[in-house]
Amino acid sequence: MVNEQYATLTELGVVFGVTRNAIGKRLKEIGLRTSGGKPSSRAFGEGFVSQRWVVDRPGIYLWAWDKQKTIAELERSGLRRAVPREPDDFSFRRVGTTGHEIINADGVVIAWTVDEGWAARIVGLLNG
Repeated sequence: MVNEQYATLTELGVVFGVTRNAIGKRLKEIGLRTSGGKPSSRAFGEGFVSQRWVVDRPGIYLWAWDKQKTIAELERSGLRRAVPREPDDFSFRRVGTTGHEIINADGVVIAWTVDEGWAARIVGLLNG
């Protein structure tokens, strides 16, 4: 997680049980992202999004979405939160030299990331 106030598209997807791509598409539909995938002027103007530097990757930034505002807006658009799962249903494992798969209790891969730190953060979020 970026911090308690902000979340990435991946983290927002976890809240709703969908992919980051599905969240991005919905943000476009409701006017918070442009057709090119960047945050819209509305998103900036109404405080939905902020540019944040990635702590462990100097020179890299990401768009961080205000968790409370964005979740509320996504719910108003018709998305429903995912059914809560039992704690510790999720884990991650290394794949290849740099990849990490996030898996559920049934062993199904639900996400992939190159960074172990992000994998741990996502699993922590999923496991509450």
